[in-house]
Amino acid sequence: MKEVLADIAQKLQQGAYQNEEHVRLSLVARLLQALGWDIWDPNRVNAEFKPIPAEDGTKVDLALFVEHRIPSVFIEIKGVGRIPDLAEAERQLRDYNRNNTATFTVLTDGRTWRFYFSQTAGEFRDKCFKIIDLRQDVLEETELAMRMFLSMETISSGQAEKEAKDLLKLTQSQRTMMEVLPEARRRTAEMPFPALPDALVSVVKERGFTVSREEALKFLGAIKTPPPPPPPPPVDDREDVVNLDADRPGSLKHTSVSQATFGNRPVGNWSALVREGL
Repeated sequence: MKEVLADIAQKLQQGAYQNEEHVRLSLVARLLQALGWDIWDPNRVNAEFKPIPAEDGTKVDLALFVEHRIPSVFIEIKGVGRIPDLAEAERQLRDYNRNNTATFTVLTDGRTWRFYFSQTAGEFRDKCFKIIDLRQDVLEETELAMRMFLSMETISSGQAEKEAKDLLKLTQSQRTMMEVLPEARRRTAEMPFPALPDALVSVVKERGFTVSREEALKFLGAIKTPPPPPPPPPVDDREDVVNLDADRPGSLKHTSVSQATFGNRPVGNWSALVREGL
């Protein structure tokens, strides 16, 4: 799956998808197959599906089915960069769900994917709980989101619906912070090495929202998912080097520092090492 997403991101960068059919066949269908959908079975993946059979003019580009005749996902597909009027597109999605409501509705131009939980109350624009950018977002986070909200397994198990409901409980600014958190974490490892709350405030601002540092701190304190652990340090097998377990280092009493680095910064004693850590 990760290799598929990486290849699609590269092709998006190269401008390979020239029209809506390229996006539908070479991008969306490819992703759906990687996510466990049988794209060759119209009982599972139905192209040009009529949500209201009596109205010939209303057709969904792709409808996904876990159960027979009960749509799980409607996908509306546009050419890359060809969603000029989001409000009009969302009215179109609303109409698809008027008489035959799918659990999820997706609007995509191949690069940007907007996920809506169709079955919640309110204006259709307020049903959007997740936005993914295949060219810009962190690859690992994109893969997790796609697997969570568009794989046949998570949709059929109900896990995708549960996660969508949890995300909809967040405010717009909280949802934005959740979406950009991987990018904020990445920036903390680059010059000028901002603290995570400051990086989060900066990235959220780039998305058109304003949050204070206090709001960012509160959000970071409330989320359940910790950042991935750093890779273990290389083991030095020289006889004069003791490799300590960082979680259970044992007693370091009566020891002194002869040489140390914290990150890339050299220090010469315990006090300096503690200062760098703080």
